[in-house]
Amino acid sequence: MSNLKVVFCDNVLKNPFIAPSGVFGLGYDVSYDYELNKFGAFTLKTATTKKREGNIPPRIIETPAGMLNSIGLQNPGIDEYLKLFPTIKRFFSDCPLIFSISGETVDDFEYLADKVTEIESDVIALELNLSCPNLRDAGITFSSNVKDSIKVCKRVRKVWKRVLIAKLSPLSNFKEMGISLEGEGVDIFCAINTLPGMRIDINRKKPSLGNIHGGLSGPALLPISLKCVWDLRKASKLPIIGVGGVYSVESAIEMFMAGANYIGIGSSYYNNPDLLDEISIGIKRFLSENNLKGVEDLVSLAHKTN
Repeated sequence: MSNLKVVFCDNVLKNPFIAPSGVFGLGYDVSYDYELNKFGAFTLKTATTKKREGNIPPRIIETPAGMLNSIGLQNPGIDEYLKLFPTIKRFFSDCPLIFSISGETVDDFEYLADKVTEIESDVIALELNLSCPNLRDAGITFSSNVKDSIKVCKRVRKVWKRVLIAKLSPLSNFKEMGISLEGEGVDIFCAINTLPGMRIDINRKKPSLGNIHGGLSGPALLPISLKCVWDLRKASKLPIIGVGGVYSVESAIEMFMAGANYIGIGSSYYNNPDLLDEISIGIKRFLSENNLKGVEDLVSLAHKTN
């Protein structure tokens, strides 16, 4: 039987499926029905310097082949977050954790990274959520500005010495970002975050979301995330966590072939709590039928035959 174990820098994960930040909160606060410990690794909800209440409701709406969310990085703030961490760690007894941070300035990122060093032995990586606005640069997202992203990575690397993940927006320049950040201490890329979108309630005659716009996730995002991962793989040799729209065995295999080493499974898991098991079984079958030893044989396969 084909093996789904994968190497994640200095760690070995039981499978290549990673829960993306935000989708399942802090883990223990989500229904036990979803068996989150089945993931190869779990990315915690993004932490910020201060408590954030999040955006005004409605925050989540369905849309064809997906959903829009406008949570607004709701979280208790880094200090309270660290107080909750022992509870989080106990919940994830059989699943490695990735800590995610987001700042409004470069200084914020360095401050947050320094705080996370308090629990660095309990996490396998630190994720930089670069899809947030830089308040000192007219609100342009960090991942839309290569120079700002470089500044963030340099400052974080002063205090964080372990595995570092850069999470990119679908609006990033992947060629430039991949080449630039590879030389700034980033170990792994996560591509992509949600795509900005909105809906309008024609009966209320106003935007459906309280914040007007939100992030699109779900199967509708798959063609976009595949292209982003493809472009990033062309630009960089670093490992990639491919996130966005994976909802089936076939879509997971596509993501691997596009260049992802690991796969993020998010909102589709809510629609199908058996999704992780179905994809695992399906990939093992595909590997066996194609005489492939493991997941690593699928990675970037479409590039090799293109």
